[in-house]
Amino acid sequence: MLPYTKGDYVNWPDLNIKDWPTTYYGTNFTKLREVKTSYDPYDVFRFPQSIPPLGKKKKEEQ
Repeated sequence: MLPYTKGDYVNWPDLNIKDWPTTYYGTNFTKLREVKTSYDPYDVFRFPQSIPPLGKKKKEEQ
């Protein structure tokens, strides 16, 4: 598939990747956390390597 693809595929989580935020998202990770915080501050939509919201809030703080 080279030169059409490189790196890892985010929809197929690889739990062996130690620095998955950088591997999957590079310099965009911080901005993506801001977006995640705006739309899903309680981290309802998540999986083992999902983007966490900034300052994850607890459900009782709503």
